[in-house]
Amino acid sequence: MKTFSHCPACKAAMLNEVIVSHPGSVGRWRLGCLRIDHEILAYTKKGDDNILECLDIAIKMASNKKDRVYANWDFDKQELKITEGWFGPSFYEPNAVIPYFEPDLTQYSNLIKKMKTYMVFS
Repeated sequence: MKTFSHCPACKAAMLNEVIVSHPGSVGRWRLGCLRIDHEILAYTKKGDDNILECLDIAIKMASNKKDRVYANWDFDKQELKITEGWFGPSFYEPNAVIPYFEPDLTQYSNLIKKMKTYMVFS
């Protein structure tokens, strides 16, 4: 999936930061839009800033980050996982693996509805 510069939900510019695992290594970009009503994080491939490696979208927002539910797309492995929490042990152990599909970010509200439907039936 190609990198995007504006948030699909609110159309604001995505905040960018470079992530480097150790000095001298090839970095990658993290693009984010963290708002009260939505949360989107996208990570580019190492060495290719135009292609996304993975995408995380909050499906269920909550005031406590541990209660949030995320959809995690891994474009290289073509996997789509549903996880709970925020980078704790449960974030790395998916609650469900659902059939992979490319997210249509032009219809953001429909994407969220589709993910919630998958969650009900998985």
